[in-house]
Parts: sequence; C-alpha cells; structure tokens
Amino acid sequence: MENFNHIEHVTQTKHLAKWKWRKVFMILFYVVFVLALFFLLVRLNPYLIALLAMATVILVFFTWRYVSVEYEYVLDSGALTFTYIYGNRSKKVAFTVPLKEIVCIAPVSDDEAWKQAQSYAPARTYDGIGDLNHPQCYFLLFENKKKERSIFYFEATPKVLNLMRFYNAPALRKQS
Repeated sequence: MENFNHIEHVTQTKHLAKWKWRKVFMILFYVVFVLALFFLLVRLNPYLIALLAMATVILVFFTWRYVSVEYEYVLDSGALTFTYIYGNRSKKVAFTVPLKEIVCIAPVSDDEAWKQAQSYAPARTYDGIGDLNHPQCYFLLFENKKKERSIFYFEATPKVLNLMRFYNAPALRKQS
C-alpha cells in the first residue's frame, strides 16, 4: 500500500559535467599522491614501498565518496528534507522545511516566477538537480533554520506536485 504522505526522490549525478570534472581531478590527485609517496619512500627506505598500495587504498576509500554524490529529497507528513548521499554510504541533511513555510513553488521556465525568485534575493542555493534545463526543473523559495532566504532546485514529479499542492496550494504556481 502506498503512503500518500511520503514520497522519496533520488537524483543521480553521474552524468553531470561538474561531477565528471571533479572525478577527473580526484584521479589526478591520486596519481600525484602515488608518485610523490613513491619517491619519498624510495629515498627513505625502499622496503617501505609496500605501504604505498595500502595508503592509496585507504585514501581512495575515504575520499572517493565525496565525488560520488546523489541528491535525495523526501516529502513526509508535510515536511521537505533535502539530503546529500555520499558514495551510497553516508548521508548529510542539508535542510528540512515544513511545506507550509514555503513562499513559492514554480517551474524554472516560468519567467514571472523567476523574477519573483530574483527579487526574493536568496542568500543560499540548494541544487537538487544539477541541470536547470531539465524538463521538470522546479524551484522553491523558503527560509532555512538560520533565517537565510534560500532557493532549492529540484525535479518535480506529478506526485510531488500533488502533495505540495495539498499542503501549500497558494505557493504552487501552475506551469505555463
């Protein structure tokens, strides 16, 4: 049985250019690390080169997850929670906001709503989509816990929009 008040949506970032470049730079960092450690260990004691593989595996294990990020947002009982998932191992909650406190929910393609977003002057941006040209790209305006005006970009599915309409109909603008 499906719960009307609970929706989860995960956005993959594999194909986004900014994450591809971060992965390339991380691989270059690993190569430089291995070369630098190799030359250092050869100068100190050539038998210590056995530590090179172990140090590299440990470095990759603890750092690669920060370039393998997914975005998740959950609507549960009238609250929206946005989370970063690092390497399918750890999560970091970016924000939680009650849907009733959202000022505006609109598609990025709506020029009038976009002008409202610019006049709202958000101090904080949360990117849950990565590509503003996505066909279902929406944004919402709200104040986070630090009372900073914020904007959140997300992929809006029909179920998500229906639930947002249920909890905060005045904030939801229709797509033109």
